[in-house]
Amino acid sequence: IWTADAMGYITALATAQPEDYEGTAVPECLVSVRGHRTSVLSMCTNGHGVLSVSDTRVAFHTRGGLLKHEWSTGPKLTQLRACCFGDRDMCYVSGDNNRLLQLSLSKGQLLRDQTLESGVSCMHADRSTVVCGGSDGKLVVRDTRTMKPTLTLQAHTHSVLDLDMKANTVVTCGYQRRFDRSTQQMGAAEDHLINVYDVRHTRRQLSQIPVATGPYKL
Repeated sequence: IWTADAMGYITALATAQPEDYEGTAVPECLVSVRGHRTSVLSMCTNGHGVLSVSDTRVAFHTRGGLLKHEWSTGPKLTQLRACCFGDRDMCYVSGDNNRLLQLSLSKGQLLRDQTLESGVSCMHADRSTVVCGGSDGKLVVRDTRTMKPTLTLQAHTHSVLDLDMKANTVVTCGYQRRFDRSTQQMGAAEDHLINVYDVRHTRRQLSQIPVATGPYKL
């Protein structure tokens, strides 16, 4: 299990044996490195390593904890919030700076810098598409070859908190705009519906899944 914390540490845990006296397996720390000086805001893993971002830094560590690549300078690397792996050695990074960066993990290079209309709070990518959930509540599907949008949907009336994707299906959770009577202003409240979309063929909302408490992660 890979974890990240507010101190910038990235840690790999494993269940150790024997069990402790309460019958609960004691986690063993396999790897722990300080990958960032500030809070880790997003992290993803694959068979090759761990990709993580803080507000102004992107780091890629091997599964053994060795730093393989880092990006931490320049105006493009500010207000970062989200990251994901793409096809082969590609990865994508974005945030509140209205930029979508495509990085090569094998070369350690920035391949593409795409200007966006709004910030990105979460993302998921596969071989041909990168799906971005926005701070404006929009779900934007982009072609990885051009980084141009092929589909835009209004998933939530406020911001998208998280999304997941499998084949043609994308699910999202987020916030909805709601009038706050105490302040007499529009604010944000948990959206108690998980939205399910088909983004490749019919390009429509398939269903909505009601939940008792508004989900933050999927």
